[in-house]
Amino acid sequence: MTRTVLIVDDDREVQRYLAGLFEAQGFRVICEKDGDWALKTFEQRPIDAVLLDILIPVMSGLEVAEAIRNHPRGKAVAMVMLTGIYRGTAHRAEAIRRFGLLDYLDKPIEGARVVKLVKDHFARREAEEAAAPRQPTAPPERISSEPPMRELTDAPPVELLSQSPSDPEQSRERREVERATKQLGTHGGGTGEFRGTLKRVAFPRLLHRLYRLRASGALFLLRGDVKKIVYFKDGHPTYIKSNQLSESLGAVLVKERLISDKERSESVKRMIAEKRRHGAILIEMGVISPHNLKYGLEVQLEAKLYDVFGWTEGEYQFKEGGKLPEESVSLEQSNASIILEGVRRTYDAERLEQALAGVLGHYAAKALSPELAYQEVGLSDAERLFLSRLDGRRTVAEVIGRLPDRQQGLSLVYALLCAGMLEARGEPAAGGPPPLPAELLDRDTERPSREAITASVLAARGRDHFALFGIERGATSAEIERAYAQLARAHHPDRFRDQSDDVRTMAAELFERYREAHATLLDGDARARYLATLPAVNEAADDPAARSMAADRLFKLGEAALRRRDHEEAESAFRRATELQPGVAEYHAYLGWTLFCAGGRGASHEQAALGELGRAVELSPRLDRAHLLLGYLHRERGRRAEAERRFEEALRANPDCQEAVIALKELREA
Repeated sequence: MTRTVLIVDDDREVQRYLAGLFEAQGFRVICEKDGDWALKTFEQRPIDAVLLDILIPVMSGLEVAEAIRNHPRGKAVAMVMLTGIYRGTAHRAEAIRRFGLLDYLDKPIEGARVVKLVKDHFARREAEEAAAPRQPTAPPERISSEPPMRELTDAPPVELLSQSPSDPEQSRERREVERATKQLGTHGGGTGEFRGTLKRVAFPRLLHRLYRLRASGALFLLRGDVKKIVYFKDGHPTYIKSNQLSESLGAVLVKERLISDKERSESVKRMIAEKRRHGAILIEMGVISPHNLKYGLEVQLEAKLYDVFGWTEGEYQFKEGGKLPEESVSLEQSNASIILEGVRRTYDAERLEQALAGVLGHYAAKALSPELAYQEVGLSDAERLFLSRLDGRRTVAEVIGRLPDRQQGLSLVYALLCAGMLEARGEPAAGGPPPLPAELLDRDTERPSREAITASVLAARGRDHFALFGIERGATSAEIERAYAQLARAHHPDRFRDQSDDVRTMAAELFERYREAHATLLDGDARARYLATLPAVNEAADDPAARSMAADRLFKLGEAALRRRDHEEAESAFRRATELQPGVAEYHAYLGWTLFCAGGRGASHEQAALGELGRAVELSPRLDRAHLLLGYLHRERGRRAEAERRFEEALRANPDCQEAVIALKELREA
């Protein structure tokens, strides 16, 4: 019997960590972020166990626990509470007594311990039930004409899904893809285009080629009747469209067990009748939370993309330029992360052996280019240690043989070779810098904010190479490598791919400084020459950091003026901020709203406002504030349908956007 665990925590990383552990043990997992939706999910789904954080939005974990225990199905549910604040034996004892908990655990939690608690509980319960004498019972009296609640299982067969009404959103996307690929066939061959077959160039290597080109545009893919378009920005996939009806949002949500097939069918019928977005209808029906809808949209995009990794043949054509879709949910992984995950999901051992056959006798080493070597990719500590030890003195076959699981080793090495993080060289390396000790390896860290980047750039300009790395002038090669690895990984361009132009420019400046310092300090002669030049400092002629700081100050002045309803001063401040930093979406959004507020009913002001707000959405489709302000503008002008669409987009971009929730509620009640 498959058990279902409900994980309630507002930290997505905690959700993923625990979900992965429980799914690996055969449990079905549902995740929610706030107490209100956790309770709704419990009432609508057959839940066997609940992992409940105390500090969650809307309703606290204590309130949720009490509501579950008062529910007719809640008394037998296994429950574990997690806390990062209410610690101590008194709190623990009271919570266990009051709610009948399996345990009350402090954060950070030990996942294996939580899984063992739950598994042991069900093992004891099953043993007790098996040992209990069976009593003959009469058939239960039928007290309702309603069918019993159906347990959510794996996705229904495709033939059952196909009997549901067709999803109009996916049908529309299918038509768009068909139309776009037909136009490509008649207008192909322009500048910035190339084409080929996936039989000659595997999809992971094609992704890496576009990454190296820093390409922006559309990649058209065709295999039989299946057609897909992958949109790229600066070498990273951001969005994908498909003509496959089986890749609709509803089908993905059912497969992920976030909704039932019955709920999917009902929501599609309502979508057809009301001509509204699928996600908005599902939320209104109360069958999915905004957070899980956003998660489902992300999974849908990933499913469309990772499917292509399984193609062993097909045609591709890349077309440079064009406008990217204005979608609030997009692919957020780096190029290397996508390659690694795609290979792991779709390549079996036989296919990997064939792909690596030509390089097994070559020598595996980290890429010489820091831009390739330090790409953002999700590796475990063991995998990061493994990568750090590759010095070009062992063959690819020897490297794979040293990993405990051959399938895992094949997929890891092949993916890193495709992503350019590893190189397969014909000759062994004579030597090189010593590998980093395990305890010095960086774990993935939070991306620096704009303020932190600005401060780092300004500080870096006043430091020599040694001060930049935080090391003494007599530092060893290992100390230099350690400092460089930490800084280069933290400011690698991959980590800022979705940021504004000024942030990307500053991060690139820092990355280049680190690369220059690393190359100089590791070369004995270059290091001696550099020491002779100190304390000279090279000032950059252009100063994006200073512009960024000035623009931020102006933006804050504009916000203050807008609160005072001084629209003239606010407009002046926001306009100067956009002139200093034209790539920052938030500045354009506030300028547009200020223009609208200042213009009364004037058509010219409205057009100017729409232009600035449209620019904000173009720069950052995931900026909920831009969609929200556009919604307010359209609502003021009586354009109800467009206002509703924008409020829904704001909620998709940020499920915590309470202003959008309130605006939608007011709009529908009006």
